[in-house]
Amino acid sequence: MNSTNLKPLWGLLCLLFIHSSAIFCQTIFGTIANVNDEPMEGVVVTLSCASGFVTETNAAGIFVFEGIPEGSACELSVSMNGDVLNGVSTFDLLLISKHILGQAPFNSPYQLIAADVDHNGIITEADLLDLQTVFTGMEEGFPSNTSWRFVDADYIFTDPGNPGEYPEVVNIGNLQGNVEINYIAIKIGDVNGSAVPN
Repeated sequence: MNSTNLKPLWGLLCLLFIHSSAIFCQTIFGTIANVNDEPMEGVVVTLSCASGFVTETNAAGIFVFEGIPEGSACELSVSMNGDVLNGVSTFDLLLISKHILGQAPFNSPYQLIAADVDHNGIITEADLLDLQTVFTGMEEGFPSNTSWRFVDADYIFTDPGNPGEYPEVVNIGNLQGNVEINYIAIKIGDVNGSAVPN
């Protein structure tokens, strides 16, 4: 499967012949952008159906998987790590401190996810400690987290003040027709949204 050519070919008729039976094939595609709606390039996107496929988003934040047999059960996941200090500054440390002290609580679930540096669902002094150890160069990465997290863009938080578990993996039980799946990227430690997307 060639998923490096990201031209929109979704309108073309595609047929697969498996054991002499004609099966329509479909496309799974989407866009990944950060909290400021800026496209994310170079995000690794993995599609696991009967076989596994991997691609990366292009400069417009787009990914495409073509030729997926209709009726397939698939799992889509995304990941990106590295450049752990992208968007992280002393201002972020200050904002997280104020949130913990109740002086200026975060009102966005994406800020709360960014502040949850140790990825345990709550924001405490331990998150500040993990962030400080990376910021001061004592650690090269977050001990319990990746540098980016991703949330299904269609997901509605039932309690924005307590994001809890959120969908990073999208499951498609029975592929019927082309499917669009979009993600929002959140830079861990960057609570003011200043990280460079690419």
